Amino acid sequence: VGELKRRIGMVREKLVEKEQDTMVSILAVLGADPRSFRREKKQAVRRLVSEIYSPPRVTEMLKHMSNHKLTPGLAFDLTTIDPDDGMPWDLSLEEKQNKVLKKMRREKPLFVIGSPPCTRFSTWQYLNDVKRDPAIVKEEHARAKVHLQFAAQVYREQVEGGRFFLHEHPEFGTSWNEDSI
Repeated sequence: VGELKRRIGMVREKLVEKEQDTMVSILAVLGADPRSFRREKKQAVRRLVSEIYSPPRVTEMLKHMSNHKLTPGLAFDLTTIDPDDGMPWDLSLEEKQNKVLKKMRREKPLFVIGSPPCTRFSTWQYLNDVKRDPAIVKEEHARAKVHLQFAAQVYREQVEGGRFFLHEHPEFGTSWNEDSI
């Protein structure tokens, strides 16, 4: 058991390290200097980066980096709080979706990183669905599609505005088969 826990810990550590490397690569493409983590940031930042369906990862990392011209925007996720009402950004609610769209249209972030619900569209979930109640699976899929369609709407608006997006999802995730994506 001890050896198994040690190996699981090592795998987790490698996954976190790989995720951090990916985020640093994305930031480098956007113009950030990934080698510089000085405490003081330059005041003259010009380009906004936001996240949707994602806890603050890239936006949080940007706050601690200097020598770039990127501004960390908001991360719209269940784990983050809407400052106006003190409630989570539950993007299954039309009211929150409209608020996010209004904010995105006003701020026009240069880059949006989207991470729609991986759990529903993961390969493992797909394989386990045969063992589950079909009605529950259908309901979960319908809710997840709403999230995916909203993310796709944000992506479309980014492209139409000459801006960028990243759809962060596993290569073999089943979301790639959805019409909206």
